Amino acid sequence: MKVRKKYSHQLGTEEKWERLRIPWALQLHLPHHGTMGVGKTSFYYRALEAFSTKLMPFPYHYQYEVVGLLGITAAKYYWDLIAGALEHERGFDEVPSFTARDVVRLLSIDRNAYIQIANRCKRDPNWAKKRKAVIKT
Repeated sequence: MKVRKKYSHQLGTEEKWERLRIPWALQLHLPHHGTMGVGKTSFYYRALEAFSTKLMPFPYHYQYEVVGLLGITAAKYYWDLIAGALEHERGFDEVPSFTARDVVRLLSIDRNAYIQIANRCKRDPNWAKKRKAVIKT
């Protein structure tokens, strides 16, 4: 895709434009478009990665594509998010409030349950292998 002349002095080269286009679209929560230069699957996978690293809520505006193409539901997204928070030893208070509310609503894991799970994980050195079993109990 060609960069318009009036923006080319700000962006520089075509390569820089290509590098910045996808993060910009994800930052604005734009849906996939054919001119993005990446496939739908790759775009929505990158969107989920970006949202989960920032501990953002599940992107319900992408739900049809994410569930259909990637097979990742909101519950699975939050399971992985909580497991990642436990792995990096983050507290439940570090999770933003809208994300925490969805975790409580979908997984029934509130702050106290999260602390109990974290304590169980600290006692068991091999918890990463069986993390879903530890979280579910």
